[in-house]
Amino acid sequence: MSQRFQVLALYKRILKIANTWEASVATETVVEREYIRKEAATKFRQNAKLTDPAQIEKLIAATEKRIAIGEHYRIPKALRDLAGKVDEIFGSEDESVKKFVTYYLAGYLPPKHIFEAFITRLMERPELESLFDPLLCANFIPRPSYEKRIFKQLVDELEQREFYDFPILYQRRAMLSDAAASFTRVFMIWDEPVDAVFIEEHVNQLSQGTTGLSSWQASYILANYCKTVLPRFEVGKVLELGAGCGFTGIYLSNFLKDIDFLLTDGDSNVLRQLESNAVNNDATGTVSVAPLNWIDFEMNQIADCSVPDVVIGADLVYDPSILPHLTATLSTLLHAKSTPIYAFIGCAIRNEATLAAFLQQLVEKDVTIVETVTWTNKTGEFSFEKNDPKFAANYTDSIAIDTTQTTDVKIFVLKAGQT
Repeated sequence: MSQRFQVLALYKRILKIANTWEASVATETVVEREYIRKEAATKFRQNAKLTDPAQIEKLIAATEKRIAIGEHYRIPKALRDLAGKVDEIFGSEDESVKKFVTYYLAGYLPPKHIFEAFITRLMERPELESLFDPLLCANFIPRPSYEKRIFKQLVDELEQREFYDFPILYQRRAMLSDAAASFTRVFMIWDEPVDAVFIEEHVNQLSQGTTGLSSWQASYILANYCKTVLPRFEVGKVLELGAGCGFTGIYLSNFLKDIDFLLTDGDSNVLRQLESNAVNNDATGTVSVAPLNWIDFEMNQIADCSVPDVVIGADLVYDPSILPHLTATLSTLLHAKSTPIYAFIGCAIRNEATLAAFLQQLVEKDVTIVETVTWTNKTGEFSFEKNDPKFAANYTDSIAIDTTQTTDVKIFVLKAGQT
């Protein structure tokens, strides 16, 4: 069968699925059927002029995978329309409001100036209180401890200014519960078209014996950096080590749509959550999930045995006992082909001795550092040790980060061999 007929057959198959689709919640069936039709039509239009057989084959494979995953996991109803609703309500607001919305949905306390600017706007325009409407966030669970803290700060500040007429805010505060074992961070992407990344995490950072069920500060800084730098290189495949919740790879896949991302981890619980986050973000066309164990790593462990063009990893350097395995894995990956493979490894600076041990073991494994990028928490800016223009970037505050963290972050750009 020709590729043209394959594509048409897939399109008809999707429309047939839409006509017979039954939602997990019966009242959502009509909405989900329309969602499937719109998604299919949009993808079809976006790729209507595609002529490269390899790209068409890739699109067919991704669509087949999307159908299989959709039928298994169903549509991520909880998250489907949130970005659009947020944009509809707040997209035309000034930057102070959008910044607060960005921090609030991500579950992080905003800097003081953003908080105070939002309070001022809320007093001027009480309808902005709709951000806290239970219906807006009904389908995902924010972190309870965060909501208690932010709502208390909001109410205290408003009452101090003698503003009391905010029924939604008081209602949400009264509804709060500590029952949730997991929660969702929503990272708004205000670019056109407006989108969002949804990351489910566990309440305890160390959960089920692993740190991978929570996002960490270095993953946000690394994503911010790689969004600018990776397009400068010929990259077809990125492999992420210790992907955890998957934020870095999933976030980057929203911008670097021609790159395949393989997100890996060695823990079965993390892999289940990682797969779920990929599905909830509709990222399964360009994002794959696979197990990868650093102990005795060999290239045939990689799911399709193909060599990545770039390796990324965030907050991997925290336990001295794993450093020999991590550096050996990096060395194997970076030596896998004759053309340069770069690794971008983000490290929060917590323990200088552990970091020094990591750098020493890189030397012993024949891996060199071609650039060291430092993000300073105090200034919120990148600085560069060698000022190589290939690796230069400006930090942008497009990703909400935990402003209560005081650690700096270093990103080491690595390649095989010694300079």
